[in-house]
Amino acid sequence: MPIRRLLHEAVLLLGEARTPLERVYTVVETNLSPTSFRPEVAHAWIALCAGVPHVPAYQRIQTVIYARMRSNLIGPLRSILPDEDAALMSDLLTTAIDGIWLRCGLSLGGVTQQEARAQLEVVLDARLPDDEERRAARARMLKVARILIKAWHR
Repeated sequence: MPIRRLLHEAVLLLGEARTPLERVYTVVETNLSPTSFRPEVAHAWIALCAGVPHVPAYQRIQTVIYARMRSNLIGPLRSILPDEDAALMSDLLTTAIDGIWLRCGLSLGGVTQQEARAQLEVVLDARLPDDEERRAARARMLKVARILIKAWHR
């Protein structure tokens, strides 16, 4: 159920994104949603990942998850970065998000959304200027995410 919830939240947020940077921040906010970014959900995700080499159904699920993540990132990133940098940034963000989810599930204290956002900002800093456009996209998608998730869970 958490995967479906995450996908539903992604669709809602993507529908609200107006710029390429807002689409990138949609991926960030979806992966840090308070409805799914919790240790118990991260434990289930870790268990799924552990089964990927052995269970064909898990392999298919993980393949779909990564394909969607890449497709949600690569288009907007290509519109603001050279193709090679866009592919690299997409892979870096995906890897960072995986690592954050691992820490969420395996750390005794967990990882807060604020800590996770700060870490993902450092990844984005590698290729994107921290300018007013980026700050506006980040703020708008955080606000939209909070409104949509609150409305969806009423």
